[in-house]
Amino acid sequence: MDTQHCFHCGIDIIKAEQIIFDDKKFCCNGCKTVYEIFSLNDMACYYDFEKSPGATPQEIKGKYDFLENESIVSKLLEFQENATAIISLHIPHIHCSSCIWILENLQRLQKGISTSQVNFPEKKVRITYNPVAVSLKTIVNLLCAIGYEPNISLENYGTSKANIDRSLIYKLGVAFFCFGNIMLLSFPEYFEVKEYWIDQYRGFFRWLIFALSLPSFVYSASGYYVAAWKSIKAKMLNIEIPIALGIVVMFVRSTVDIVFDYGQGFLIACVD
Repeated sequence: MDTQHCFHCGIDIIKAEQIIFDDKKFCCNGCKTVYEIFSLNDMACYYDFEKSPGATPQEIKGKYDFLENESIVSKLLEFQENATAIISLHIPHIHCSSCIWILENLQRLQKGISTSQVNFPEKKVRITYNPVAVSLKTIVNLLCAIGYEPNISLENYGTSKANIDRSLIYKLGVAFFCFGNIMLLSFPEYFEVKEYWIDQYRGFFRWLIFALSLPSFVYSASGYYVAAWKSIKAKMLNIEIPIALGIVVMFVRSTVDIVFDYGQGFLIACVD
């Protein structure tokens, strides 16, 4: 049996059942329609980032009619004021650079959307839009039409207590504690104070500074390492990569300085 691959989603299709459009093969009219949408909006380069990156659009007729209820929508929104509304939607299908590119260019597909930003690790897209120009239901239907159906659950949406992630606060607290103490211990060497007790315990203070830098280097900066690694795996370049590289280089250089007694290193800059 002669089989081909769908240009949009990549699944195997029987030659007799394939749909030909623009010299490309599609498994269904849904995939063909998504390709047409991207082509008409000059966004066909979506397929340049990854081979067959899309998902097959699902039939969602009437599924999101509840989004016409303003009281429900207001509880789903992160922010709403006058002509600005912000919502974060969980989209399980986000998996590659093509997904990030198309979801961060939704404003080119739908008027009324100002910006859209993807959180790749959490598979979320944060959309800022004008509720006067476009409704949330229209945005969700658009996402479904291009194969990125969001996961919207209304279970206990009115009564459930929001889970507050305080990990960033803890990381900042650890970083500030380490930075403050390292700064105090580094003052004598900065000002080149010549005192017997400073010269006598210089090595001890350097190792104490090194010990204080470890929690900040390992724990407080861990988010940068994770984000940088995921970006590298996805073959994407973002700001976390040079930041993580700078932290690691400064820490390694400072460790070498302390071990070989070249100086106290640059652990303040590393922690900062």
